[in-house]
Amino acid sequence: MRSKEIVFESSQGPRRAVLDRPGAVEAAASVLMVHCLEEDAAARFAAGLVEVGYAVVRFDAGSIPDRDPGLAVADVTAAYHAAAAARVPPPGLLVGHSVGGTAALLAAEQLPAVQAVAALAPMTGPAALARLQAGDEGGGTASGPAGGRWVRVQSSLLEAASGGGMVDAVEWLGAPLLVLYHPDSADADGTDVERIQEATRHVISTVTIPGGGHRLEGEGDAEWVAALVGQWARRWIGGRPAAAESVGPVEAWTGADYRTEIVAAGRRMMADEPLDAAGHGAGPAPYEWLAAGLAACTGITLRMYAERKGLELEGIGVTVTHSRREEAGGEGSTLCFRRDIAVEGEIDDKTRARMVEIAKRCPVHRTLTRGAEIETHGREPLDGGHEGAGPDA
Repeated sequence: MRSKEIVFESSQGPRRAVLDRPGAVEAAASVLMVHCLEEDAAARFAAGLVEVGYAVVRFDAGSIPDRDPGLAVADVTAAYHAAAAARVPPPGLLVGHSVGGTAALLAAEQLPAVQAVAALAPMTGPAALARLQAGDEGGGTASGPAGGRWVRVQSSLLEAASGGGMVDAVEWLGAPLLVLYHPDSADADGTDVERIQEATRHVISTVTIPGGGHRLEGEGDAEWVAALVGQWARRWIGGRPAAAESVGPVEAWTGADYRTEIVAAGRRMMADEPLDAAGHGAGPAPYEWLAAGLAACTGITLRMYAERKGLELEGIGVTVTHSRREEAGGEGSTLCFRRDIAVEGEIDDKTRARMVEIAKRCPVHRTLTRGAEIETHGREPLDGGHEGAGPDA
């Protein structure tokens, strides 16, 4: 295993992390680890992940010096970008421990390459968060025990995690989640496992840790947990399971003009270009279909959120328009979407504003902002031509 220190810039100031990687081969994938472990336990845990082929960037949230602003969600996103720039694959697995797990869960949706999250005794329980908040130092920081160490954090992180913040972060995580905890440890109330299980909308696995608890102080604890996390992550890093993808193909047939028949979910629809673009106006143009997908996904996502929160809504109206913005210097253009959301129902302004934020977590929004890979293959024409070929068939 090769190890080196890396320094990266966060909005909170310079931060230090350690990059561990396989010695003789290229890493199959990489891991970002935000933790409050003692150095020996963290190094042994990372070595266990390196042993199964991963590179690990580990950021010690407990090593932030005095008079520093303290741990913030921005530190996690900055560490992620530092890992992506360290000549290893962008982190596909995010590992968080104690209050580092809290920050990791809050930051996960901002990290486009992350496909799985493992949380080792994340501080999600209201009592544990309240204890840290009680250590308010003034000036926007708080400090207290976390994961067996004394940690300084930004008050804004605790505020984001309190109330329904952690529930929302887990509910809209968008990735499989593994939660590891020790029910008999002194810090057991820090991880509200039932609350996490109720909130998640994705694959979740929970494991109780034997031995020295989540601090990984016992002999073999760090190695055992690393092997477990590494094997669990193999299923997710490099691609989502088939169940998370579309349930069936979308087929399109374009005949002698621009009119295009689309078959999706057993239903036939039509796409076309408008009259002023040499089309017949027989259906929405392709970018209008794209905007329709964003609008529909937004409405469905907000309805799901309202049902989970017990909000009585009469309806949700979504209007999406799109345009192109020319880049400076005439170097290309960027497709821009504008989305206006009207929520009809008896809700207060705070809830209404929260729903606008939730809209940014709909799967189509994430795909458009994060990008997607498209594989294109040629194929032979179907025997007998297209069934119901074209709009005039």
